[in-house]
Amino acid sequence: MLGAIQLNLMQKFTGGTQQTVIYESGNQKYSAGGRITARARALQPEGFWIDPAVSIVSRLNAVYVSHDGRVEHNHPVLAVTNARPSRLNARIFSSLGELRDSYLVLFVIVGVVFLLIELSALITGIAMTRRITTAIADLYQATQYVQSGDLTHRVRIDRRDQLGVLGESFNLMTGSISGLIEEQKQRQRLENEISIAREVQNQLFPKRLPSVPGVEVEAICKAARSVSGDYYDFIQMSPTHIAVAIADISGKGISAALLMASLAGGPAQPVADGRKCTPGNRGISFAVEQAFGAQYGRRSFLRHFLSRCTTVPRARCSTPTRGICLRFC
Repeated sequence: MLGAIQLNLMQKFTGGTQQTVIYESGNQKYSAGGRITARARALQPEGFWIDPAVSIVSRLNAVYVSHDGRVEHNHPVLAVTNARPSRLNARIFSSLGELRDSYLVLFVIVGVVFLLIELSALITGIAMTRRITTAIADLYQATQYVQSGDLTHRVRIDRRDQLGVLGESFNLMTGSISGLIEEQKQRQRLENEISIAREVQNQLFPKRLPSVPGVEVEAICKAARSVSGDYYDFIQMSPTHIAVAIADISGKGISAALLMASLAGGPAQPVADGRKCTPGNRGISFAVEQAFGAQYGRRSFLRHFLSRCTTVPRARCSTPTRGICLRFC
């Protein structure tokens, strides 16, 4: 069963150049002092294709008698040999007597079961690793789509585990980003439209202020928002006569500005035609307000002011209670 056997006689190591392997036993160091090799012993051939030779080292306690007659008990002796695993197994199971075959079968069954467990664990690990790497690859590919500007790409979700929840969160994130970008575009378009509306409204205001001897005229309109429902206008009737129209529409923003644009230019025209501020004409502003209410209902309210200014001496002045038409002296 065993191959060549070699006994290594150990002696105490007293220092100096180390030429052999040092063996420690307790607090004492030993080195190989001599070898005894058994004769006519050889390693047996392989029992099957997986039957490598294994080395066996065993310590034996011996009684050592030195040259001066001193006796030392428990002196270490190392026995070194080699053997085949198949021979060792056969020797072990042969000592079991009649049940050795049963034990051998049981040992094989246990080995097969452990092998199947290891194989199933390997397959499970490979499958889990593949799932994880596939999910991460899908997420990486989705980030590349997002980086290129494509926010319509969605990660395919095949399971409801943590990786599936991660993919669903990514889809929700890209959907939110897409919605925010679309909202930003709509807001930008609205701001552009408001900017155009502000420019159009500025075009409705007089570009030139009238020039009347003895009167300094200044006018400015600052909207609370980008556009508003405020309006004013001047009409030069003669070198000494001007008509002034001022109006305010309830509300703010684009709706009030559109209503103001429909009103621009109309109310001051009767005065610009040269009519005098007679009691019959004092209801011009009232008539404008009534027409505005009839057209747009009660959703909006208009307050209108109309006056005529002159620098002619000793002119008469009148101030009606509603729909004001003034003539200044």
